[in-house]
Amino acid sequence: MVKAQATTPDTMRVAVLNDYSISTALKLIAEGSYPAQHSWGASLFKAMGAQAVVFPFHGATLSASLRTQVAVLLQQHRFDVVYSACQSETWLLSRLRTLGLFRKPIVAVIHHPVSGRLRGGERFVRGHDSLLFLSRQACEHARAAWPALKDRMETVDWGVDLAFYDQQPVWDHGFGRNYFVSAGKANRDHQLLADCAAQGQHRTVIVCSEQTKPHQADASCVTVVSDRSGHALSYGQLTSVYRDARAIVIPMQHVQGLAGLTSLLDAMACGKPVIMTRNASVDIDIEALGFGIWIDAQDARSLRQAMDRLATDDALVQQMGVKAREFAQTAYRYDTFARTILARCQAVCRATQTPSP
Repeated sequence: MVKAQATTPDTMRVAVLNDYSISTALKLIAEGSYPAQHSWGASLFKAMGAQAVVFPFHGATLSASLRTQVAVLLQQHRFDVVYSACQSETWLLSRLRTLGLFRKPIVAVIHHPVSGRLRGGERFVRGHDSLLFLSRQACEHARAAWPALKDRMETVDWGVDLAFYDQQPVWDHGFGRNYFVSAGKANRDHQLLADCAAQGQHRTVIVCSEQTKPHQADASCVTVVSDRSGHALSYGQLTSVYRDARAIVIPMQHVQGLAGLTSLLDAMACGKPVIMTRNASVDIDIEALGFGIWIDAQDARSLRQAMDRLATDDALVQQMGVKAREFAQTAYRYDTFARTILARCQAVCRATQTPSP
């Protein structure tokens, strides 16, 4: 896990919300079995001089989110600022803030365009003190829609916990080496990948959900499907699968908004070339940076050509892998992301004069 020195003079208390359990994520990170970026900065708050106040996660439903936000509303004495790692968890608090019924500042990470009746609109935006967009496109759209509020909007790069990937032990997965691999439980076009693997006789491993598994695949393709609890491989096991792969493929369906970023960070951390469906919401230009190949959605020809190219050029695969890792080391660091989050939380606390007691 990335370590950082304390950088804040006071112990700011940060209420942490998310659309999955941050408490569980922090426990797994402490055990060394989960990359720290999936706590969205919270794992480093203490080292940086702040206190994470993690509210219980009740589920991903609307009613569960409502229950959590009501608890935050009633327990404002416990924290100085609300930080949500996902825009889905502050729809009530932001509206109450515009009405003067909730007085603590709110910072949120925005994954997708700000739209919809609950997670969009002027009151949603106005109720936040700082909106940190993971996509420049989504940020630009929001600034154009609400120009008077654009000063509270900015883009932010996520970041990857490189130490986690480096420290994972070798796992004997039985897949051999130099295969293509794709891991994803949503928005994946794994049938397209399986078809291209069969056409080119490229050994391919697909780790997926029941919803994204290919319906037809030949012997060149190995499929690992999640069980009923949603478990397929542990993150440590998946890291071993990635490390022995030739390249990581992220084949996406037509999607609106950000998708595939987690797999892209995994590829960068493991130093692997990437073949990825083009997505305007992804700010990392894998081709311009020299470690990836863009393909178009549902374009079997471009995917097959990319796989053929990487399957036959060892020098290119090596060069691209080095560039992927270097980019993660220099420009996509998890500790940098965590510092940015705390800096924004501090700034909105100062602006609204909500010091710790």
